[in-house]
Amino acid sequence: MLNKSSRWTLAIILLLGMFLLKIDRTSADLTAQRTVKGSRMRATTLALAEQNTANFSSLTALFNTTGYLPGGFDIKAVKLAKTGELNFKYQLKTESTGEPSLLCQNLILRVLKNWAEVYNGPMLNFTAEANIPETGNDDWVFVLTFPGSDSSLKNSNCLFDLAARTWRNDPNEEFKGLWSKKKLTNLVTTGTW
Repeated sequence: MLNKSSRWTLAIILLLGMFLLKIDRTSADLTAQRTVKGSRMRATTLALAEQNTANFSSLTALFNTTGYLPGGFDIKAVKLAKTGELNFKYQLKTESTGEPSLLCQNLILRVLKNWAEVYNGPMLNFTAEANIPETGNDDWVFVLTFPGSDSSLKNSNCLFDLAARTWRNDPNEEFKGLWSKKKLTNLVTTGTW
């Protein structure tokens, strides 16, 4: 037979067990460790920078054009630079901020990459994919043209982003692992004619 202190200990253990069964919660701390000899781990970086082509300073905006008239155009350039260690694939595309205005739908964009034309069409439809070269730089030139003369386009605004993002396997993959994403904002307004 159990002595008095053993019975109290057993009763407390049983009550504690009943309590834990009733609340359906338990906790356990487990630790496992394995040492693999000869393996190495290396940290690295992947980074994309949008730079001014004249002085390599950082850019946040590309087009900021006011008073566009029918037949007018503007030219801007950006250098996409690899500032990390890894090579990468990247995608450039235009993205309307908010509901695309009638002006945004009427702008024409001509795009040159390293002085070779890669796109010529509606501004909102632009998308391009490329691999960053071993030199670590790609030069992009953008010619934005306003061919329309419709009077409904007078004193209009177009706000859009030029978005650049890196990717490893698929340009539509979710951001995971190493990645970089940048945006250049653009504001274009027309005048009166």
